[in-house]
Amino acid sequence: MTTMQHPNSSLLWRETPLPDGWSWARFGSGRDARAAGRLVSRNMKAYWRARDMRFSLSVFLKHWPSQHSLLWRPRHRVHGLLSWTLSGDKAHLCELQLDEGYRGNGMGTALLACWLLECYRQGVRTVELRVFRDNPAYHL
Repeated sequence: MTTMQHPNSSLLWRETPLPDGWSWARFGSGRDARAAGRLVSRNMKAYWRARDMRFSLSVFLKHWPSQHSLLWRPRHRVHGLLSWTLSGDKAHLCELQLDEGYRGNGMGTALLACWLLECYRQGVRTVELRVFRDNPAYHL
């Protein structure tokens, strides 16, 4: 495991090691942002279709610079994403995405546990996640 610092923040991820293979999205990299957007689009397509919603890459890219984002990119392709925003002592989990073939092995759970521990260590007192009630992440 490695400990890494987001280039724009001294607030998070100073103490807790990142799980193996996860690294910061390259700040200012449109390539990382578009790859993360494609992952979200792939993973959420059926979910949004059932609600008559559509993914907008342009909206995703608009919000990308305000988020702190970690990527998992084995074999040089983005297969995982964790992104959040910070406001004072509150963190908002924006995305926790893994490609379907990589789910079910505890990777997402381990990453979320590391993130929550680092939030706690850095003084975050409120963590929020907004999803529909039938979303599998609702229980979080």
